[in-house]
Amino acid sequence: MTWLVLTLLGCKPAPPEPCSSLSQLNLYDDADGDGFGDPATERTGCELVAGSTIIGGDCDDTSPITFPEAAEQCDGQDNDCDNTIDEEMPLKTWYSDYDGDGIGNENYPVESCAQPERTALESGDCNDADANVSPFGREVCNGIDDDCDGKTDDADPSVDPNSWSTFYSDDDDDGAGDPLAPIEACAAPQNAVDNADDCDDQDDLVGPNATEICNGEDDDCDGQWEESDADIDPDSLPTWWYDGDGDGAGDADVTLRACAAPLFYVGNDDDCDDAEPLLAGPAPWVEDLDGDGYGAGFGSPPSCNPPAPGWALAARGFDCADTAPDIYPGGTEICDDGVDQDCSGFDTFCSVGISETCFEAGIQPTATTGTWYVAADPAIDNIDVGAGVCTTAASNGREGFVQIDVNPSEFVTLTHVGDADASAYLLTNCGLASTCVGGADNDAADAAPETLRWENTSGTVSTVYAVFDCADGTCTTIDGVITVNEEPLLADTCGEAETWTPLATGTLSLSGTVSGFTGDLSLAAGGCTGATTPGPEGFLPVVIAAGQTLEASHEQSTQNASVYLLTDCSLASSCLAGRDLGGGGVSERLIWVNLTGSDVTAYVGFDCASNGCTDFNGTLQIY
Repeated sequence: MTWLVLTLLGCKPAPPEPCSSLSQLNLYDDADGDGFGDPATERTGCELVAGSTIIGGDCDDTSPITFPEAAEQCDGQDNDCDNTIDEEMPLKTWYSDYDGDGIGNENYPVESCAQPERTALESGDCNDADANVSPFGREVCNGIDDDCDGKTDDADPSVDPNSWSTFYSDDDDDGAGDPLAPIEACAAPQNAVDNADDCDDQDDLVGPNATEICNGEDDDCDGQWEESDADIDPDSLPTWWYDGDGDGAGDADVTLRACAAPLFYVGNDDDCDDAEPLLAGPAPWVEDLDGDGYGAGFGSPPSCNPPAPGWALAARGFDCADTAPDIYPGGTEICDDGVDQDCSGFDTFCSVGISETCFEAGIQPTATTGTWYVAADPAIDNIDVGAGVCTTAASNGREGFVQIDVNPSEFVTLTHVGDADASAYLLTNCGLASTCVGGADNDAADAAPETLRWENTSGTVSTVYAVFDCADGTCTTIDGVITVNEEPLLADTCGEAETWTPLATGTLSLSGTVSGFTGDLSLAAGGCTGATTPGPEGFLPVVIAAGQTLEASHEQSTQNASVYLLTDCSLASSCLAGRDLGGGGVSERLIWVNLTGSDVTAYVGFDCASNGCTDFNGTLQIY
């Protein structure tokens, strides 16, 4: 303090007294406070000051746990300063862990009591350069053995399904996959691809790179078929020829190209005259002396054109009087004039009287073999025939009666047309409804004709009474036809048809509720008609002479109908011609010309789409 005062006053204190050599100390810096100093800091001094020690030998004066005789620790340091590190410490084996994923490479072990940097205690890493690969890795689709089990991707059952890709079966090996057969995997299996573009994996010609052609398939898998696909190969479209007259032969000058035959088109250009159905190809001609369009005599060689003016197609029919222009097949018949104007083989009768009562019918002239037209005054009686279960519905109006004598095995045809619903039926006792042997009534107030056929199977002459019934009291018209000694409308079966006498030259009208229609030949499957008519059929045998034409039509207003011509009634493949345009109310018109040079016995089949066939209308003409 005295020195400090003197100094402040400008006076210099006297220097301290130096210590004797005997009292001087060897001092060392002790930076870590462990009582041992750094030998490199050795010096002498008079007294021990803070941060120093008189004991040297510290080999690391920055570590308080490192000094001579300190306890050796496993820390990579020479704790007891004996120039040996971690002596007598227990050692462990560590493995190089370059990627730091906690699993080391067993090929690079390190012995140490403490974990060296970038090592791991556990080994088994099969790729120490990738931290995602180890025995604890997640196997995914990447071409790497991620979990070090020696298996990769699809070969490893533990592969993560979330890493799969979707492939599609390609069974036809066309490079396009089946969208209905997906496959989940890391890589595409055999016969699988990475697209779902195939629409038919069983056909290697069908796929997105295929060419659309006429074959009923969507070849290029674009959802469009045939001509609806703008990509269709035009060279695959066949040519069709217009058949305006329905004779099965096409006009060479009118064509269309389409995959399937358009309506009114056929697959040939053979028609001589597309306005004449009888000239589907070269045909024979006969001389027409009277100019009525029908000829007689020997036919010319088949040709598209007549050999000279004044010749007619032989197929139009044989003129039974070729010097009389008013007489020809299909001509207008004048009844009871002794002349066969329509070349049917007989002159028709004009009419018989219709009676208002059963008593009157018994004394009127009797209809016998032949054709009789009925057109008379309205009837007055009503015997409620419908109530006698003679017709399908009661006609509550008035009736007219005609007596008929029918020989054994003869057939009777009744046709009745009225201005309202009409019915026709046959009684064996004129005044007794329960004696009905047949009736026809379509129960529709549309003036549609009712046709009834009945056969006398008694073996003796039968007297029956035709009854023409009206549905209302006014009954302003009764128009009817009675034909005796014709075969029934249609045969139920082929076996029955084969026992009938075939229809030859002439005309037959069919209408109303008809008999027949029990079998089903599936004629479309035999290539006879253009569409299947699944209902039953009825048959009629016919004889078509050489050069003659058969024309038949069939129509159902509510159902589809078809008509066809067979040489073997029970064999669909024997079809000569068929017609089926499909749909209800479409008239199916079949024309066939016998150009074989000889008579042809065949069977006309009328096919209905429904079992009832109650709106049947048809015609058959051979000329």
